Amino acid sequence: MKQKLNIIMLIIIPVCIILIVFTRVKDYNHEKEIFEQYISDLETNIIQEYKNHLKNTINTTINVIDSSYTRIIKNNTKLLENEIKKISKDLEKSDERTILNYIKEYKNNLIIISRENLSMTVKKSVIIKTVSFYIGVKEEELNKILESETRSFIYKNINDKNGYVWINKVVNFKGGDDYAVRLIHPNLKNTEGKLLSTNMQDIKGNKPFLEELNGINKRGELFFQYYFKVINSKFISKKLSYAKLYKKQNWIVATGIP
Repeated sequence: MKQKLNIIMLIIIPVCIILIVFTRVKDYNHEKEIFEQYISDLETNIIQEYKNHLKNTINTTINVIDSSYTRIIKNNTKLLENEIKKISKDLEKSDERTILNYIKEYKNNLIIISRENLSMTVKKSVIIKTVSFYIGVKEEELNKILESETRSFIYKNINDKNGYVWINKVVNFKGGDDYAVRLIHPNLKNTEGKLLSTNMQDIKGNKPFLEELNGINKRGELFFQYYFKVINSKFISKKLSYAKLYKKQNWIVATGIP
């Protein structure tokens, strides 16, 4: 009887050990799956928070740019109206020949007069006596003011986490060499005005300008990743970026987090 009991115990004990080990392994695998899922969800949530932050930063910047643009247009429209009043008063007693000669000889650093219609944002059609003409504020002058105000805003709003906004002006939405100008870049101030190419590659061989332009052409905005130099450092980092088109100026306004 005792011998049978020993045999039974020799069978039961290993079986129990196997069952315990199996259960622990199963529990471990289950716990590992839960932990891995938790890490995955955490990473997803963090990335989404980053994306939300980037998008909010760009939307805020574009709102500031657009407010500045609206104010600049309003101010220069008023300036143009005052100039029209002055011209009308100067020419109120003039004959047609004098008026035409005045238009021909008119010089102003900000304003243009032409008998032909002007392709300008701020312009007016004017008739004095029998002479009709167009008068408008030079587009490049409006753009200079907007660019200057935007640059000042962006330079003053570089945060402590290597976060900053940059702007490229697109001149050819088909891409290729010289498709855009680096307009404003706090991390590369000495390259502002440089012509860009969609053939340019980062350190890993990616073409971030091409990817960015394709996304802008398709959706007007995009998230994308590439490798870039960290501000005030020689360190190269993988960067999550968000870019959006400001249509009124064909500006791609972008930011990123290393």
